[in-house]
Amino acid sequence: MLGDALISSGAITATQLEQALAEQRVTGALLGETLLALKFITEETLSRALAQQAGIPFVSVGDRVPHPAAVALVPEPFARKHLLSPLELAGEVLHVVQANPFDVLALDDLRQLTSRRVSATCATPVDVRMLVKRAYAPRAGGADRERPAAEVHEQETPAEMRLLERLVREAVSSQATDLHIEPDEKAVAVRGRIDGVLVACDAIAAAEYAPVLASIKTLAALEPSESSVPQDGRASVMIDGRRVDLLVTTMPTMYGEKVALRVVDKTKPVRALSDLGFSRKDLGVVHELLEKTRGVVVVAGPAGSGTTSTLYAMLAHVASVSKNIITLEDPVERQIPSIRQTQIRPKAGFTFATAMRSVLRQDPDIVMIGEMRDPETAQMALRAAVSGIVLLSALPSDDAASAVRRLTDMGLEPYLLSSGLVGVIAQRLVRLICPQCTERVTYPVKTLERVDLTLDPGVSFHRGRGCARCRGTGYSGRTGVFEVLAVDSAMQALIRDRADVRVVRQAAVQAGVKTLREDALAKAIFQQTTLEEVIRVGGL
Repeated sequence: MLGDALISSGAITATQLEQALAEQRVTGALLGETLLALKFITEETLSRALAQQAGIPFVSVGDRVPHPAAVALVPEPFARKHLLSPLELAGEVLHVVQANPFDVLALDDLRQLTSRRVSATCATPVDVRMLVKRAYAPRAGGADRERPAAEVHEQETPAEMRLLERLVREAVSSQATDLHIEPDEKAVAVRGRIDGVLVACDAIAAAEYAPVLASIKTLAALEPSESSVPQDGRASVMIDGRRVDLLVTTMPTMYGEKVALRVVDKTKPVRALSDLGFSRKDLGVVHELLEKTRGVVVVAGPAGSGTTSTLYAMLAHVASVSKNIITLEDPVERQIPSIRQTQIRPKAGFTFATAMRSVLRQDPDIVMIGEMRDPETAQMALRAAVSGIVLLSALPSDDAASAVRRLTDMGLEPYLLSSGLVGVIAQRLVRLICPQCTERVTYPVKTLERVDLTLDPGVSFHRGRGCARCRGTGYSGRTGVFEVLAVDSAMQALIRDRADVRVVRQAAVQAGVKTLREDALAKAIFQQTTLEEVIRVGGL
């Protein structure tokens, strides 16, 4: 552990470590970053400790200048993305210096990219940035040190990278989850998915698109010359000093390749369960589910319904130094202290199923699987849960009853599922009314009938009229609507008997489960959202 290593070396005291861990639980930042922020250690002390943990040498850069032969092998966007610098080429071995000695995936990508063996050393981030600057933008004299950092970045960064950074920066500032760059006949349209709905952004000129596309492909380690088939990969960009990860997919269209970027800001703190939108009763049921010492808890919903956020909130709720918690994710979207998180790499043969086999030998108390995508993974997860661990996972499904049936359809034995499944949390996301422009609205009878309501003078609904804050949409932010099913003995019997979805759904309602529709309507009645959102999300 980093903290133990720093204490052993005398860099910090046990009291300082406890203070840093307390601060880390609040901010969600990495331990090293927290220690730096508290000024308990220097950047060099941290880098030396990380290098020692990783088992690679730490070096001081000094006045060294990367050799041109090494620089020619490593594209500048790749070096900036992974914060590493080529140093020299010795025969078939490429020597590099990296700021993060644990970024072994970058070294793997570099081996594939250069067809060379790679030998890595570690230096401070400041020194690595200086080496990258010397490698790709050598300048005579010391004028650079006298110019503002923003001006240096502006002149040293290619125009296409600056444009990409601007697009991502705008996506992050508007809290867009996805960015779509779509070439058309005369221009290139840009759209961001904000609060679950695509919104048009400023278009970019057609002439600017080709260089931007090439940069995206390079950053994501895609084949730059391939444009006839879809490709997918991962990239990272630094935005205002913080790293933003991008899940990149390309798709050939009539006017060129369309690019979709999933924006993953790992610096965002994990939300608490109480902030997700659960009613007091449902939140109590969720807490009871998480107190169990064995069994499967499934979070069900279609893509984009917030299941990942709920899983992270559940993990943060149960996180403890007394529990061995391991996650299997694709991708890792948030980092949670005291939890071991594992990135699945299907292309390398490291799938959920293969990872699960290894995890079960790690003596886990709680395992989170990002999504149960195949019968093999589901079967292993269920058997592990029955044997004595808590298993949390997402499952694409419409509601709680459908999730139960889907697990059965995946080949899980009903007798095993009935004893292993302890709860299902089905969910959707609805947009919240903008508090800046909210106003009372009267709905026509026809709209009320669509959601099984009648005119009631005691009930008033609200809607946002649109303002600058909400970009004229009338909405700002989202909250969850939930259906929480705790599996009791009656439900176990229905599962064993392979009961029809309608029978399971009816039994759940009779047991007091609030349906997704009912929870959505409650939020509309309490003026948190609109009936239009209830209809849009619920398909009513």
